[in-house]
Parts: sequence; structure tokens; C-alpha cells
Amino acid sequence: MARGEKCAETNGRLRWAPVLPLLRPDRAVEEMRWAKAHGACGIFKRGLDLERPVSDPHFFPVYEEASALDLPLCFHTGHPGRDPGGDRGFPIMSSMMALLSSGLPDKFPKLRFGFIEAGASWVPYVLSQRSMNKRAQLRSRRSGWDATIDLGEDLFRANRLFVTIDPVDDVEYLLKFGTEDSFMIGTDYSHTDISANLSALDEVRRWADQGRISKTVAHKILESNPQAFYGL
Repeated sequence: MARGEKCAETNGRLRWAPVLPLLRPDRAVEEMRWAKAHGACGIFKRGLDLERPVSDPHFFPVYEEASALDLPLCFHTGHPGRDPGGDRGFPIMSSMMALLSSGLPDKFPKLRFGFIEAGASWVPYVLSQRSMNKRAQLRSRRSGWDATIDLGEDLFRANRLFVTIDPVDDVEYLLKFGTEDSFMIGTDYSHTDISANLSALDEVRRWADQGRISKTVAHKILESNPQAFYGL
């Protein structure tokens, strides 16, 4: 728990997320309780842990305790699978699709879900796939279908879904999907790779200065949405 010890020195300025022993959900629950007591503000979760989807009941004890501790789930791009091509956002997309199709937000009505470090350009694709699946289901029942039913602007808010947006994303287009209260900015601070965009915060401010987004939306992306997601 070195991260807990290091972050404790900042008196709450830097927060952290534990990596849990998910093979043993009972041990994972113990780790979560310790982490919460030592400044953690979320739970690190890969999109494909133990080669199981996020909707697998194996993880339900972890989700239940995370909800009780008010710790959101932070789904990450990495995965331990055998296919090296299955990284770079694909675990994030599959996580959201599995989460929505399984009704996981309804099973854990207080739990918040974050999709971290993959930008947000994938959001329209996931929603289009979800729509096509819904269309196929309803066609099989010989029923009509309206796209606005499945892509309602309250989808993200109602299911407590949060997404980290990247400065290269088309923010104006992505906001059309009802994501104003769901987008957050992240810098991957402390990494030395290309994802460590230390100018990301300034990029969001520039969006507002250029009129691409309003000052209100910029404030949400920079401050109020992360505060709501992490419970700060």
C-alpha cells in the first residue's frame, strides 16, 4: 500500500485507487476497507479481469462493498488477456456494453462507473452497437422501435456513467449524447508516455475561450463532474 502512504503525506491533495486481489473477493473487500480508511477515492478495475466480463457475478461482492464505501469503479484500458491487440480502449468499450446489457447499474443503484484513460471518441460507437442490438431484439418480437428510446439524453446520468475525455476528442459532437454531466478531464499524471498530457486542463479552458463549449460545461469537466464521480 505504498500509494496510500505516499498520498497520506499530501493531506488529501493527492488521492489514489487500490489494485485489488480479485481472485479472492473476500480479501478484496478487506483491502477496500483499508484503502478507504487511508485516502482512496476509487477502485481500479480492468475491463477484463480474470478473463471475465465486468458483469460476471464473481465481482458482485466487490461492487457491493464499493457501493457501501462510496468508492466508484474506475475501468481502465489494460487487461490481462492473451490477445495483445485487445487493449487500447477495447476493454473500455466492452465494459460499458456489458454493464448496460446486464443491468448492472440497477443491481447496484448507488455505484458510480468511470471509463478511464481511453478518451471518449468511442462513445458513439458503443451507443450505436447498443442501439443495433436493441433493434434486433425488438424486431424479433415484431415490434416497432425508435432510436431515441435507447439513446435518450439521460442514459449517462441515469446509470451514473462517467468518461474521461481527451483534448483530441470532438467535444462538441460528443456532448450531443447527453454527456455534459459525465465528462471529466484526466492527464495520466506521473506517467512518462504520450498519455501524460499535462496541458489537458488548459486545453479545456481553451475550448471555453474559443466558444467550443460554455464556461459552465468547462467547469463541469474540470471540477464538478470529477468531484461527483470520486465523491470529493
